Amino acid sequence: MKKRLTTILMATIAGATLLSTTAFAENAVTTSNDVVAVSEEKEETGEAPAEKEDNYSYKLVTDTVTEVTAEEGKDYVTVMLGEMQTGIRCNIAKTTFVIDNATGEVKSVEDIEEGDTITVLLEKLAPMTMSIPPMTSGIGGVILNSDKDAFAEIGVFNNEFINEDNTLKLNLSEETPMYNIKGTKEKLAPESIIDKEVLVIYKATTRSIPAQTAPTAVVLLGDAKEEAKDDETKVVPETKDVETFLGLRDLSTELGFEIKWVANDKPVELTKGENTILVTLNDNTIVVNGEEKEMQTAPKLEDSKMYVTNEYSDVLSAIK
Repeated sequence: MKKRLTTILMATIAGATLLSTTAFAENAVTTSNDVVAVSEEKEETGEAPAEKEDNYSYKLVTDTVTEVTAEEGKDYVTVMLGEMQTGIRCNIAKTTFVIDNATGEVKSVEDIEEGDTITVLLEKLAPMTMSIPPMTSGIGGVILNSDKDAFAEIGVFNNEFINEDNTLKLNLSEETPMYNIKGTKEKLAPESIIDKEVLVIYKATTRSIPAQTAPTAVVLLGDAKEEAKDDETKVVPETKDVETFLGLRDLSTELGFEIKWVANDKPVELTKGENTILVTLNDNTIVVNGEEKEMQTAPKLEDSKMYVTNEYSDVLSAIK
């Protein structure tokens, strides 16, 4: 009897030890497999990378068009993107670059219709009202048919046409539709996008690292290396002379002002403490604490941003 009990007890201890060892081994393998599985998933999916913080000049915003208003005599079309309480009212200039997500063809603002799903390239520093819904004129481009089976991604690509995250490689050819968002619609050569900020529209990708694709279209957005400078100072050609213009938002923010924009035909309100300055587009009269002041040059709009000359900087700098 004692011998049977001893045998049973030893078998139980051995079994418990083996079970504990097996459980530990299984846990270790599971952790290792989890790591491998994640790596394999990245290699095989070839999906568009998740959105992350970046230094690009545009943000992609996708929603359904719920209203389109085109007033006679206006050089822009007002598009309600999304619902009234949660969407954005966009004043889109009729000269804005528009491209079809499905075909890569260049379209026009007049092609935007109620019920369409579109993506707008919203300038990150674009003024926006505090109303509901907010309103902005800072739309740099529009992508039609965003509900079709295609990806849209902003990135910077090197001389091998691989993006900075090593997640996407472009297989380009002379037949690849390539455009410039800055108003010109002529096709570009592949080498013209190297180290530049571009919008890529693509469909199928390979299951590799990086994923490779033959884009439906590529749109040049700007020079990534010069973008930081463009936000602060920009030289705008004049018909007679060349003057240095400063971005009003960047200038006022740097000098400690809060900026409130309502619409292009309304004054921009700059406040600092108890001081208020009103600046109006294309009007060289500004109002400083209730008193009008004549400036030599009126503010102007360039690429949906308001620019002013150095004399405005002198006025703002004098406000303490």
